[in-house]
Amino acid sequence: MDATLATHAESATSVASYNFERLNKYYPSSLLEKAKVVVVPTVPRLPVAALGLREGFEEFEEMNAAGMTFKDTYFLNHEQASLESLHFHELVHVVQWDILGVDSFI
Repeated sequence: MDATLATHAESATSVASYNFERLNKYYPSSLLEKAKVVVVPTVPRLPVAALGLREGFEEFEEMNAAGMTFKDTYFLNHEQASLESLHFHELVHVVQWDILGVDSFI
């Protein structure tokens, strides 16, 4: 995850930069400034096998998701990056990562 985040750090932009109409009604502006978005052709997968989570998680590692959150950054498929509802969903995961931490979130 850290390597993926480092690779895409320069292309990450704040959620606030999208100027969505409704997100600020549900999330504080500080979160929208802190959380980052990376738009990609193919969303990276959570490396569940590398995390020791093989059994029961095989499908998760193979799915083609519209979005994936790693810590305070989420990756979106370029075809769906303009969907405010998808950003809302991934922001839930940003909050979960922040509150639970890496080990508890996973």
